[in-house]
Amino acid sequence: MVSNLSDRLRPRTSAAVPGGARPASRPAGRVRSRAALLPLAFGLAAGGLTACGGGGDGPPPSPATIGAADPGTALAGTVGADLTTPVRVRVADAGGRAVKGTTVTWTPTDGGRATPATSATDADGVASTTWTLGSAAGAQTLAASTGSSSVRTVLTATAAAGRPATVRVQGDSSLGLVPGITVALSAVVADRFGNQVTGAPITWRSGDPTVVTVDDAGRLIARAPGTTAIEVTSDTARARLTVRVDAVSAMSIARISPDTLVPGGTVTVDGAGFVQTGAGTEVWVSGVKASVLEVTPTRIRATVPAVSALPCAPPSGGAVTVRRNLGTGIVDSVRRGAVLPVATRRSLRVGESVAALTADEARCTQLDGGGRYVVSVFNTDQSGDRLVFAQLRGTTGGVTGTQPLAVRTPSRVVAPSRTVAAPAPSAAERRAIEGAREHAGRLEWERALVRRAGSPVAALRAARARGDVAGPRLLGRARRPAASRSPSPSAAPSASSAALAVAAPSLGDTVSINVYNLSSRTCARGIPVRARVVYVGTRSVVYEDVGNSQAGTMDAEYRQVGQEFDQVMFPILERNFGNPLAMDQQLDRDGKIGMIFSKVINDSMPNVLGFVTSCNFFPKSEAAFAASNEMELFYARAPRQGEGAAAWRYSLRSTTIHEVKHITAFGEKIARAAGGIPNYEDSWLEESTARVSEELFARTFSNAAWRGNTGYNGVGCELTRCDDRPFSMAKHWTTLQYYYRNVGDLSPFAGSNDFNATYYASGWSLVRWAVDQYGGTDEAAFLRDLTLEPRLSGIANIAARTGRPPAEMLADWALAMYVDDAPGLTPARAQLSIPSWNGREILRGLNTFNSLSYPGVFPLAVRPVTYGEFQSQDLLLRGWSTAFFELSGAPTAPQLLELRSPTGGAVAPTVRLAMIRVE
Repeated sequence: MVSNLSDRLRPRTSAAVPGGARPASRPAGRVRSRAALLPLAFGLAAGGLTACGGGGDGPPPSPATIGAADPGTALAGTVGADLTTPVRVRVADAGGRAVKGTTVTWTPTDGGRATPATSATDADGVASTTWTLGSAAGAQTLAASTGSSSVRTVLTATAAAGRPATVRVQGDSSLGLVPGITVALSAVVADRFGNQVTGAPITWRSGDPTVVTVDDAGRLIARAPGTTAIEVTSDTARARLTVRVDAVSAMSIARISPDTLVPGGTVTVDGAGFVQTGAGTEVWVSGVKASVLEVTPTRIRATVPAVSALPCAPPSGGAVTVRRNLGTGIVDSVRRGAVLPVATRRSLRVGESVAALTADEARCTQLDGGGRYVVSVFNTDQSGDRLVFAQLRGTTGGVTGTQPLAVRTPSRVVAPSRTVAAPAPSAAERRAIEGAREHAGRLEWERALVRRAGSPVAALRAARARGDVAGPRLLGRARRPAASRSPSPSAAPSASSAALAVAAPSLGDTVSINVYNLSSRTCARGIPVRARVVYVGTRSVVYEDVGNSQAGTMDAEYRQVGQEFDQVMFPILERNFGNPLAMDQQLDRDGKIGMIFSKVINDSMPNVLGFVTSCNFFPKSEAAFAASNEMELFYARAPRQGEGAAAWRYSLRSTTIHEVKHITAFGEKIARAAGGIPNYEDSWLEESTARVSEELFARTFSNAAWRGNTGYNGVGCELTRCDDRPFSMAKHWTTLQYYYRNVGDLSPFAGSNDFNATYYASGWSLVRWAVDQYGGTDEAAFLRDLTLEPRLSGIANIAARTGRPPAEMLADWALAMYVDDAPGLTPARAQLSIPSWNGREILRGLNTFNSLSYPGVFPLAVRPVTYGEFQSQDLLLRGWSTAFFELSGAPTAPQLLELRSPTGGAVAPTVRLAMIRVE
C-alpha cells in the first residue's frame, strides 16, 4: 500500500524520459519544494519496506513453495499427545527467497489437531504450530498450505501406542481341561484408544495353583479337577480367565460322518471324552495324521488326508483313530472303521481296458475278480532326457492303524528281466546305429541354426537382386547340341525370373559343389568337389564326384536312382508332405533336386549313407554361409571299394526319399514362415516322419496298403533279396524289435543317452499308430498337416492332429504294442491296434529268418507277476517310456496294485498306469 501511495503522490517530473534524457525543469517556488519533500519521504519508506521482499517498488513476492523448515528431522510422538517441539514450515517465492507475512493453514488427519490452526510466516518465511497427534497408532499427516491452497506440503509423524489400558486373553473365554493338558496362553495389550501395545510386560497368575499352574510365558498346566481363574496384568490393565479342569472320562466314538470319507474332504467324529485344547487330541485316518479343524468334548472336525498320502487299501479298509495325549504319560486312543475309497475299483471283461490318467487314479487300483491282465506303467514327461523312479507293488488288502504303515516286505520281488536275451549288435548294426546318431546330431544342429540365423528369404532376395545367387559353379561344358538341355517341369517363370534362373546343367557338364562334413557344424567351410553331371531328369540332377574310386563306371546306376526319384519318390513326397521345391524360386530356380555322390562322405563320415543341410538354403554372399551351394541338395556316399552296384542301391534307395523328405520339410517351413523364424520340427518327429516316407515308398513294391495289416510277406523279401526291392521296412522292424526288448529303458523322444537310435523306429511306430487311428479317410492330409504345422512341434503337433491329450495317446499306443494282433484277443477299443501292420507276424517271421539277430517270437519286455503280494524292482522311466507287467494266477482276495516311489512315498507326478484284460 505504501508503494502505491508513493506512486500516486510522486510528481510527474520524476517519471523517466525515453532515451535517458533528464526531465524538463519546472519554475522554482514553494509548491515545488513541498511537492519534492513528500515523494522523498514516502519513497524512503517504501524503499525500506520493499527491500525485505526482494527490493524494488513492485508488490510483495507470491508464495511458490512450502516445505519443512527442519528437513531430516523425524517427527514422532504418542497418540493423543502433543509433539515435543512445534512443527515448522518455510514459504519461499519462485527464486527461493523467504516470503514474510503470508498465512499458513494447518490441516491434520487421523483425529489430530493443530494449535493454532493458522499462522503467519516471519521474516525468514517460517510459520509454526503445535501438533497434537490423533488416536490411531502408525503414520499420521499434517498438511500445511498457503494462498489458495495451491502451495501445499504434507508432514508425516509416527504415532506410537500409549500406555497399556486394557488386556485380554486370546482364545476361548473359558477353558475346559483334564489333568495333564498343557495350553499355551497369549494376551493382547491395548492403550486407551484400542491400539495394540507391543512389548509391554505381562504377568500371569493362577488363582489356585493346585488346579492349574501358569508360568511367566503363559504356559498353563492342568493339575487336578476343579475351577479357578487365571489373572493376567500389564501396567494397570488386568483380565481374568475362568479355567475348569474335569476328571478324565472314557473316550468313545459314536458316529463318523459322512458314511463314505472323501480324501481331501472333511470328517466329523461324534463321541465323548475328547480333549478340546492344545495338542491333546490327534486324528489319524488309515494311519495318516489328519489336520484337526475343531475339537469340543463331544465332537471333532478334521480334514481327511489327500489320496497321495493315504495307504493303498480297498474302500472297506479305512479307519479313523482318535488319539488322546493327557500330558501325564496317559495316552489312549479309540478306533472306528470307515469306508475310504483310496483304491479305484476296476472290473473289466476280456478285451476291455482302462487308462488311469490322473495321479490319484493311477496310484491305487483294486481289481475285482480274476483274469489275466497286461499292465503298462508309463512316464508322461515329454523329455527323453528326464528320468523318474517308480515301483509297482501288489497286495491283497490294506492294514490300517493309528500310525503310518511301515513298508512291508513282499513275498516276491519281480526283477526287470527281459523276455529274451539281447544279443550284441553286429558290425553292420553298429555302423547303422552310429550313422543314425551322427545324422540325428546334425539334424538337431540344423534346428539351432535356423533359430539363430532366422529366415534366409530376405537375404536371398537381396542377393538375387545383386545377381549373386548362382547355384553350383560351372567348371566345364560337355559337347552337346544347343537344344539338348532338359527343360524344367516347374511352372514357367516370368521373363524377369527366367533371366535370373540358373541354366539346368546337361549330361557331362562338370561343376564345383561344396560337400559338408557332418561333424564340422559350420556353413562357412566345405570341401569343394569337382562333380560330373550323370543324370538330368524331370525332378532331379545327379552329380558324381570325379574323384570316386568307381567314377565313370556307375552312370547306369545313377540313372536308375534319378529316374526312381523323379517317377516314384517325388510324387510321394509332394502328395504326403509338401513341395520338395518350395524354396526353388529363391535358390537356383532349376526345378530340380540335386544329388551329389562323393567319396568325401565315405572318407569323413563312413557310417553315414546320406544327409542334407539347411546351409544350402542361405546365400553364400553371407560370410556365415560362404560354402552354401544355393540349391536343394542331397549328399550321399559313393559305392565303397569292392561294393557292388546292387548292394549300394539296396541301402541307398530308401535313404534318398528319407533325406529329401527333410529337404521338403525344411523348405516348406522356411517358405511359409514369411520371413519369420522357421518352425523346424523336433528332431525325433522329423526323423519319424522321414521314416514314414520310406514306408510309403516301400508300398510301391511290397503291395502293402494303409490299414492293410501287412505281415511278414511285406518285409521278409527285403531280407532275402528275392527281388530288386531296397532295405526299407525290414530296417524299421529290425530297430523296433530292439526297442521292444528294451522298452522300459527307451523313449521315442530320443534323449542324449539313447545311443542305439531306436527312436527312429519307435517314433515311426507312434506316428503310424496316430495316422492309422486318427487319419480319417485321408492319410496324406494328416501327414501334410503334421509337416506344415506353423507353430506347434513334437508331441503337441501330433496331439493337435489327433485331438487327444498326449497322456491318453501314450496309454493307448503303449497297450497297442502288446495287444495288436495278439492271438484270440479283440480289444474293445480300436485305439489299441496298429491297423497297417501285423507286428506279431512280422516279429515272428524275423525270428524264424534269424533267431540270433532277432531273438524271441514276440520280444516285447513284459514282467510276469501273479496275484498276491509282489514288488517290482526300481523302474527308471524316461519321458514316454513304458514298463509292462502281465498279471495272472488265481486271486484269493481283491488284488491291489499300487504305484509308488521305491522309498515308499508318492510316485513322481508324471507316472501313470493303464491296463487291459486279455483273458
